[in-house]
Amino acid sequence: IQPSFVMLGDGRILAFFRTGSGRIWRAYSADRGLTWSQPVATALRNNDSGLDLARLANGHLVLAFNDTEKGRTPLNLAVSPDDGETWPHQLTIAQGPGEFSYPTVIQSHDEFIHLTYTDLPGVRKGPGRNGSKVRHVVLHEEQILDA
Repeated sequence: IQPSFVMLGDGRILAFFRTGSGRIWRAYSADRGLTWSQPVATALRNNDSGLDLARLANGHLVLAFNDTEKGRTPLNLAVSPDDGETWPHQLTIAQGPGEFSYPTVIQSHDEFIHLTYTDLPGVRKGPGRNGSKVRHVVLHEEQILDA
């Protein structure tokens, strides 16, 4: 569910999406989204939480996701130099008690990466989720590559 899409260098569309399997799954379309390949699991862990994927100006992909099979911590950013085949560069953005979820990632014209996500304290109060915050992180790709 909740897929995130990017256009690859060869014109295909890559979709990453969450499932209950403990992994991020992917599928490809070669006809602008009319048909899709059979989804397959990636090696990337995910606890069935939201994720986001974007293409950087240099062609690399950046992925925001919870690198865990249980809970919603940690929240990581990962970079792929090869259209999502491998993700050798990862940086932990948030970890600890609570939940870090529903990330959104974009790159601005000045080539900074902007990440927003929900920061939810570990204690649920009343019928809602009081105390949650939206966080905004700004960094450059080199910070992920150097991690």
